[in-house]
Amino acid sequence: MMKHIIFTGALLLSSAMAGEAMADCATNPVTNLNTLLSGNTVCDATATYDTCIKHPSPGCKPTVMGIQEEHLTGSQLWDYKKGDGDPIDPRKQVGTWSVANNCSTNPTAPATVSYTYNVPGPAYKVYSTVDGNYDFCDGTTKVASVTIIPGTNIGCKDLTAKVTPPTCPGFAQGAQEAKEAKETKGAKETKETKGAKETKEDKRGK
Repeated sequence: MMKHIIFTGALLLSSAMAGEAMADCATNPVTNLNTLLSGNTVCDATATYDTCIKHPSPGCKPTVMGIQEEHLTGSQLWDYKKGDGDPIDPRKQVGTWSVANNCSTNPTAPATVSYTYNVPGPAYKVYSTVDGNYDFCDGTTKVASVTIIPGTNIGCKDLTAKVTPPTCPGFAQGAQEAKEAKETKGAKETKETKGAKETKEDKRGK
């Protein structure tokens, strides 16, 4: 698991700590990123902000600040910080987010999410994990492990209500249609078999 994320004004992330298991960035991809992220908050309490890049000084160290990024509908990206009205660190918009190829199953054009703070950032693929969380991957490299909770302007104190991986529109309908078609075919075959059996018995009776 990732220990921290280094922010440089964009969603740029560090490598995993040595000896820790890396995600394969291939299993359980989430393709409906619009539904996964829109109106929800991405949380990671261990993320750090690298203030040293903008304000270098001897002995400078990144500050643990955590991620509480709200993905508002309409592509606005807000940081909850300490909430509305806080006199020192209030909630505010920090950038924008956008999804490309939503619901794509094409491996050469996968569903990705990108973030723009001061400048546009990379396009990330997202994978669901067995613990109900999500990995953000840049290619085959995991760059963040996060929890996504429903709602915005609520902060990340309560992580019990996690957003589950959404399916794409038509997927459930398609599965249902396939099931119904299979059942219809089975019923038709059963009827035909029964009819053939009755015909055979009629011939025997004659």
